[in-house]
Amino acid sequence: LDEYLQNRALPIWASLARLRTELYRDVQGIYWGHNPQLEAAFGQKGPFWGRHYLFWHHGRPLTLIYEVFSPYLCRYLGPTAIASTPAPSTDS
Repeated sequence: LDEYLQNRALPIWASLARLRTELYRDVQGIYWGHNPQLEAAFGQKGPFWGRHYLFWHHGRPLTLIYEVFSPYLCRYLGPTAIASTPAPSTDS
């Protein structure tokens, strides 16, 4: 990892892009929910969207990223709505 993140003061993506590192992003989970610490940090009520994913390079995991999307994205993308009906069952 140190080979790819030589300057840890830079955001991870900036370091990887500068080196033109070829990556595969493998999304492991997507989240939507409330969190008091995030509400305090953003100064805004939830819910918040988040995800975690692995960056793979040459068939090996390079790093695991956890991220929460800023609620300010709604200003540009519009509000989100989650359907209140459950997803259809996949049981046969």
